[in-house]
Amino acid sequence: MRINLTASLLLVAAIASAQDSTTTATVAPAATPAPSADTTKAVVQPPAAPVAATTVCPPPAVTDTAKPKPPYWKKELVANFNVASSYFHGWSQGGEDNLAWTIKLLGSAEREGIDWNWANKASAEFGQIKLGDQGIRKTSDELKGESVLSRKLSKFLNPFVSGAFQTQVARGYKYPSDTLPRQAVSAFLDPLNLTQSVGVGSKPTAWLQTRLGAALREVRTDEFPSYSDDAKTASVENWKVDPGAESVTELKHTFGQKLLLQSTLSLFSNFKGWDEATLDWTSTASFQFTRFINLNASGELRRDIQQVDAWQWKHVVSLGLTYSFL
Repeated sequence: MRINLTASLLLVAAIASAQDSTTTATVAPAATPAPSADTTKAVVQPPAAPVAATTVCPPPAVTDTAKPKPPYWKKELVANFNVASSYFHGWSQGGEDNLAWTIKLLGSAEREGIDWNWANKASAEFGQIKLGDQGIRKTSDELKGESVLSRKLSKFLNPFVSGAFQTQVARGYKYPSDTLPRQAVSAFLDPLNLTQSVGVGSKPTAWLQTRLGAALREVRTDEFPSYSDDAKTASVENWKVDPGAESVTELKHTFGQKLLLQSTLSLFSNFKGWDEATLDWTSTASFQFTRFINLNASGELRRDIQQVDAWQWKHVVSLGLTYSFL
């Protein structure tokens, strides 16, 4: 009896001990004290500076500061208007009333690249005069343009290709005498002069440049074939093509921000002789008195046997108005 009671007590004690150990293993993690506020703040909150540098700032490779700026256009458009008038009444020394006017437009657009240049320019000029009882006559009429694309290798070596045209706007006449009727000699696109060339250019200074190359000169006519016709053939040619060489030298310089000098010398040879070489030399001096008033002096020397077998010369001095649109 005593043995059974003792065994029962030992069994109850063993069961109680087993329950205590199980309870302790299960509850013990929950009984672990929570970390203090200071400890949580130190562990959870990340440093501000590293996070901002990683998540906000873009990598340096995104911005390419070494890339060159794109090329740009440099444009210019200038208009000149000149007028002159004289009136006589009972003037003992004689004289005839006259009114003359001329308008000229000059435009250019140049795009400068890192290793190339594209220069375009054009001009239009038209003038008339009314002298005494005579009808209105044309004094000047010219429309021309040029485009040159150059590859910049050095100051003295720049390969280029170019194209140019020259014609007029209104019908042109010659006046043999006061008694004979006028004679039409030219019209719009009649003749039309075209020139294409390829070669090498040089620009030693900012105000002087020159180029030399192989060229193709074409003359197109319609009603007035004398500019394109070959007198040695029986047929009449309305289209003339001459291969050869061309040289163009340009000077443009400003003195004291008031005086502008410009000069262009163009030479073309078809290698058939010096008498068939073409020369065109135009020079202009312009003095700017005020923003809108200037004094102009220009001259042009021309030699073209296809037009006339003689030297041609023209000079103009005028005081007029000028306005720059661009």
